[in-house]
Amino acid sequence: TECLFDANQGSTYNRVVQYNMGIMPPYFNSPTLSAADFVKFLRATTAMSIEFNCPNIVYDFSTETRSRCNKNLIAPVDKAGSTVTCPSCKRSLTIPTPSRPFEKEDIMEIDFGNGHSVSPQSVTVAHDRTARCRKCGRPLDRKKVCQRCNYVAPNLGFSDKQIDAIKIKPVGFQLWLINILSQGMPIAVLASTVHFLFVVLSVGWGALILFSTEGVSRFWLLALLLTAAYFYVTLATKSYGFLRSPHARLAWFQTLFWNVILWAARSNHWASNRDRLVLDKRGAALADEDLDKIKDLKEVGVLDLEGTLITDQAFRFFYRMDRLECLVLKNTEVSHCEVFRLQQTKPKLWIWH
Repeated sequence: TECLFDANQGSTYNRVVQYNMGIMPPYFNSPTLSAADFVKFLRATTAMSIEFNCPNIVYDFSTETRSRCNKNLIAPVDKAGSTVTCPSCKRSLTIPTPSRPFEKEDIMEIDFGNGHSVSPQSVTVAHDRTARCRKCGRPLDRKKVCQRCNYVAPNLGFSDKQIDAIKIKPVGFQLWLINILSQGMPIAVLASTVHFLFVVLSVGWGALILFSTEGVSRFWLLALLLTAAYFYVTLATKSYGFLRSPHARLAWFQTLFWNVILWAARSNHWASNRDRLVLDKRGAALADEDLDKIKDLKEVGVLDLEGTLITDQAFRFFYRMDRLECLVLKNTEVSHCEVFRLQQTKPKLWIWH
């Protein structure tokens, strides 16, 4: 050992001290001793050592992903169970005991689901499940607020929940119409009243047509009344379907109605509310990662992305847009499931998809 100290003018000595303190990464930059030789020296001069990988979770703020540090470390057996700091991620960890069996239920494998087996040499000790601030990295409080920089975590709502397990509620145009018509009246009472009035009016108009008209005019008036009844029944059935199944789709005339509404809003430059910010990116070569480069995206009230290159990965930005009122996603690669989750999380949002 004394010869090793002299060979590197103290640098090797510092690493041996780090090793004796409890932890030592298996790398060495000495021109006289390679990293492999130094590790062999540590293993040979210690009666028994523990070699393991750092289990800490490192959060990458640029990609918003978590990954394992996985730094290969060596510690003496007498330091097992002690808490030390990883020289790579600079976070504390517990040195595992050599008698502890390898844990097959690795929670990181469950989280990432990459299908790769974990080496038995790595031991899972601790996992970082703490919600952290995206700006400074500090833990958030119970209200998802950072006490240091006042960052508020976005409400991701049903973003990670199976759509069949979500309790469906009125959203978008349907919610807006119910709020206007009900004026505090329960939805069931409102629906029953509307259906009753429609039946009474249909029967009254039918009787009036039969007893007051004749010939061709009677035929066309009855045909017009039956057509109106068809549209009403279909509309009511579809409306109930949207409240019962997350897989419901618009009828052809509902799609036509929505396209007319969208055309009128665009023609008027979305001027129903002049205080909201409108961002029109129709037909632009805009990908998911490009949304992060848009200045003041969180302040946008109307976002028109028809014909862009966005996918389901863009929804992580939509959840953070608290002022978003209208979202156009026609002719994009987004899925119906993600649209449904976002709509249920933000019930007042109008979405064209």
